This record gives sequence, C-alpha cells and structure tokens, in this order.
Amino acid sequence: MNAGLIVKLLALRQTHRLQSLVRPPRRRFNPIRFIRRKQSADLILCSGAADIRYSFGIIGGISIVKVIEPQADECSLEVQETHLIAFARAFILGDRAERWLHMTVENPKKARVALAKLPESLNPQFCKRISGADAWPESLTDRLGSDRGVYFNGKGAARRTIIAQAAAIRNDAVFSLVPGKLAVCFFHEGWTWICECGQ
Repeated sequence: MNAGLIVKLLALRQTHRLQSLVRPPRRRFNPIRFIRRKQSADLILCSGAADIRYSFGIIGGISIVKVIEPQADECSLEVQETHLIAFARAFILGDRAERWLHMTVENPKKARVALAKLPESLNPQFCKRISGADAWPESLTDRLGSDRGVYFNGKGAARRTIIAQAAAIRNDAVFSLVPGKLAVCFFHEGWTWICECGQ
C-alpha cells in the first residue's frame, strides 16, 4: 500500500476522529470503509501520479464514499470529434461504427445510450477486457503513463484529464490517449477494456 495513503488515512483518523479500515477493493479503487462519522468532508488521496478526490459522509446511518468527478480542462469540439471518430473507426465493430458515431458525434444527446451499450460494440480483435488489480488507477497509470487524454462520458463536453482520475470515476466512458491507436473504455458495472491498434 502507498505510504502516502497510509499517512493521509492516519491524519484523517486523528483530525476527524474516524475509525477507518483498509479493505481489499472490489469493483473500484476504494481503500476506506467508514464505521462512524458525524459530518461529511472531502479528502484527496494520493494515487500514483494523480490525486483522486473522494467525498465521505453518513446518510441515514449508512456510510457513503463517493468519487468526485475530477476537475479537468474542457476540450474543444474539434478535439472531441477527432478522438471519437478515430475511436469508432478503429475499435467499434464495422456494422455498428456508423450508428455509434451518429449517437456520439452528430447527436450527442444520445451519447450516454451509446456508451451504456459500448461493450457489445467493441471489436475483440483490438479491445481486451481487464479486471481486478489491473484495472486500478495505479495499475493503469503504470501501464499507460500519466499523459493527459480525452475523457468522454456523454454528460457534456469531453475533458482533458489523466488515466488515474478517469479510472476512479468508473462510469460508461471512453478515455482516448492517442486517437484511433490507444484508448480505455469504462463500463458502469466496473469492467474496463484497453483498446490498442498499431495501425
């Protein structure tokens, strides 16, 4: 476990009188379980090359841990379209690529529907599903580096961020590092795909 993470957990426990336990992650990287807490607060946890922000609190006696979407720079529409078009042409199955482009580029209001159905449209020749520790933000940073890419989840304009922050959110989304050559796809059930094409 990251030494910086342990220091921050101890500081958090001292400062807010929390009883927290470290547990093995399940679907998403979530190192803290809350036992009891009186108010909610934000904490930034060190995670490899990036800081990931979590919001903690108790609602109706139930502990809540929520990832706060990272603040990232908005991309221009031109950059967004370049990445989405290249992604569709390289990694979406041929018969579904045009429909996917229509829903993400031409009619972005339907993008969330297209992203929710993304796993069945990915070309298995180029996209490999990863799970467990390989899908953690740290592992993805080690594998892909800490370069900024384009993160698109259909909730608005694409944003420039790094893989560790994108992986912490785990919604239906595409994170494109190199247009048409390297991308990571996230699915709301915790699945992750790495899409690579050498062409």
